[in-house]
Amino acid sequence: MNNSLKIGIVAGLIAGIFASIILSIILVGFDLTGPQNPYAFSGLPLRFTSIIEIVIAEIILGVIWGILLGVIYSRFYDLIPGKKISKGLIFGLLYYSIYIIRTGMLILFYGWILFAFSFFLIGFLPWIVYGLAIGILYEFMSNRYHVIKDKRPIKTHPIMSGFFPGAIAGCIYGIMAFFGNLLMGILGIWAWIPNYLTDIVFLIDQLGTHVFFNLIWGGIFGMLFAFFYERIPGRNISKSLIFSMVIFSITSFRVGIYYLVYGSFPGFFGWVFFGFFAFIPYGLVLGYLYKPKK
Repeated sequence: MNNSLKIGIVAGLIAGIFASIILSIILVGFDLTGPQNPYAFSGLPLRFTSIIEIVIAEIILGVIWGILLGVIYSRFYDLIPGKKISKGLIFGLLYYSIYIIRTGMLILFYGWILFAFSFFLIGFLPWIVYGLAIGILYEFMSNRYHVIKDKRPIKTHPIMSGFFPGAIAGCIYGIMAFFGNLLMGILGIWAWIPNYLTDIVFLIDQLGTHVFFNLIWGGIFGMLFAFFYERIPGRNISKSLIFSMVIFSITSFRVGIYYLVYGSFPGFFGWVFFGFFAFIPYGLVLGYLYKPKK
């Protein structure tokens, strides 16, 4: 394990703790066990009954994904826009966008307006803190342990070159996500939603929502794929599969674990199980369609 990766892990871990503490302080501003709990807007049957339990859960989640993001930060450090600490801030804002904004948009499309906007607001400051913390810590430890940063020029690709391949792959993702939800309805997991399988208008709306939503975000992920292409491990389609699994891990998988921790198995099953099987064809189609200029 090289020093840059070690520093990324340690910086990400500490930054994750800082972000979780800030998030916990914000959540304490709400009555976490009462009707104003922002998490209750999602319809979650809360597993926890005290603030302390929720704070512990948030810190554990923050540490896990803080480390994972620290690894990603160290891997793509020189491609992240900005200089020194500003790189960390931009990284934090980027993750806020693809995790908080993306998840909140889907929640909004399903009509949970209050929960969606609380998600947008509550998630902003912690990820600003995470970005600043990892930026400061990574620079400090790099200087402290004399890490030689790779300053060799690296070939980049036009960011827009990945949009249309990503958007097309995103449509496939949306169709897969819809059929995943349909299967959950057949299995009775969505039994708490009245007339789920017989409400044809709702099913058509749900299909359109998932295709449109993932067309947008598939295109955005495609642009990120093009931008970071040369640093992603693998070759050709294996690059896009690795990329799609990383995006899955820091977006849908994280949301699924959040649902599981707070007591909702259907939410976990939908985001993780079907998210995984939707991201695979996304990665395959993206890799097949994207042709970087040599």
